[in-house]
Amino acid sequence: MINVRLPGVGAFFSLIRTKPSVRAEATVAHGFLSTLRSIVGHRHVLTRPGETRRFRTGYRFGTGEVLAVVRPGNLVQQWRVLQACVGAGKIVIMQAANTGLTGGSTPDGDDYDGDVVLVNTMRITGIRPIDGGRQVVCLPGATLHNSRRSSNRSAGSHIRSSVHHVSALR
Repeated sequence: MINVRLPGVGAFFSLIRTKPSVRAEATVAHGFLSTLRSIVGHRHVLTRPGETRRFRTGYRFGTGEVLAVVRPGNLVQQWRVLQACVGAGKIVIMQAANTGLTGGSTPDGDDYDGDVVLVNTMRITGIRPIDGGRQVVCLPGATLHNSRRSSNRSAGSHIRSSVHHVSALR
């Protein structure tokens, strides 16, 4: 509440600060979503409940609402998406394959204090051998199948040495 004294009137008026109108919030959200679309492309910013359901529902538990699911295609796009989200004060949940059992990669409930943006990294693929091929660095969208294909070694021999470098494998 803000108290205002108008000159010559001699009385105080109380102005109650209210939330922005639904229309104003929709305009701001549309501008933010347009920014995300300019970074990753229109088809990689999902907003309709049917499009986002599989991303915002956990494997074992947890489900909640999101403003958008954003699917960057490379690390630069991911960085730009995160910059836009932080700049707009959004809550960010990072997600790879959504196969975790702890529920940490999906929204849980509807009591967040702001809009949630889920950033799914499965389009960021790539496997880079390092250390003479003894280890590999896998980007979030790399799969175990692709990891095996890219290696000349037997199916399981490189997994132990690389799994601690991997943010997610499915």
